[in-house]
Amino acid sequence: MNDRKIRVIAGAVSLGRFSVVALCEHTGLRRSQVDPALNSLNKQGFIKPVDVSAVPATAAHRPAGVYEITSDPRLRQRLVDTLYLLRQ
Repeated sequence: MNDRKIRVIAGAVSLGRFSVVALCEHTGLRRSQVDPALNSLNKQGFIKPVDVSAVPATAAHRPAGVYEITSDPRLRQRLVDTLYLLRQ
């Protein structure tokens, strides 16, 4: 697993619920670097897209691409364990 994916996982775990823009700012990565990792995490069930109509608008519009870490405790723990092992 590459450094970018580790940074995306760490950022997602740290933020919990996040827009793609917020995750990019948090990790220092470009969207083109973040999107593949998010797609992989989504397919594995570690994160899920959030209905943007449920996200309060803080500016003129709601952020596109909002995700949150799964609420499944087993998957959350597996994600944290994976991150821990990768950082060793």
